[in-house]
Amino acid sequence: MSYLYFLTSIRKLDDAIREAYNKCEEWSRNIPYDLILAVNDNGERELQTDGEDEPLPSVKTMEEAHRLAWEETLRCTFYWDTNLRNAVKKELEDEPLEKWSRKLIIKLIDLVQDAYGDLLPKLLTGESVVNRARIDYVLALEVLLDIQATKGVAPFAYTEPFPLKPYNWPCYDLRYSLREKGRSIVIMEIDL
Repeated sequence: MSYLYFLTSIRKLDDAIREAYNKCEEWSRNIPYDLILAVNDNGERELQTDGEDEPLPSVKTMEEAHRLAWEETLRCTFYWDTNLRNAVKKELEDEPLEKWSRKLIIKLIDLVQDAYGDLLPKLLTGESVVNRARIDYVLALEVLLDIQATKGVAPFAYTEPFPLKPYNWPCYDLRYSLREKGRSIVIMEIDL
C-alpha cells in the first residue's frame, strides 16, 4: 500500500476529496483509491474509518499532513536504499518544511553526479547500466527543481515535467493557480 497526497485550494473537505478522486480517476479507474484523511487550514478533518483503528491518528493539522507528504516523498525517492533514506530524514527532521526542498535538491545533485560517474565504466565494459535508484533520484531532482522554479509548495508537483503517476511520485498540487493558497490536504491510499 502507498499513500498519495493532494494539496488543494478548496477548504470544504467534501469538495477537496472529490477533487482528489477526480485526479485519481484521470490516472486509472481500475486502481483502487481510498480516502484515508482530509484536513483543512481550519483544522477540520475527515477520516475514513471502517471500524478499524483510526488511520494516521496523529495528523491533526495541514502542517502534520504536509510533513507526512514529505516523508512519503523520501520513501519513494530512496526506496532502494533505506539506510540513505533514514540518514536524509534525520538531516531534515529538525528543519522547517520550507527548507526541505533546497536541502534535498543539494543532496540529490550529489547523488546523481555520483550515479552518472559510475555509468561510463559500466558502458565500456558492457555491464548493465539500468539503475532504478539513479532513475528515482533524477526524477525527484527534476520534480523538485520544477516546483522550486514555479514557486510551488514542495513536494506537491503542480506541472508535470515527466509523466508523473502514482507509482513514481506521491504528491500533487491540485490548485487551479499557484497564487491560490493551499486550503486542504487529502491523503488517499492506493493499492498498486
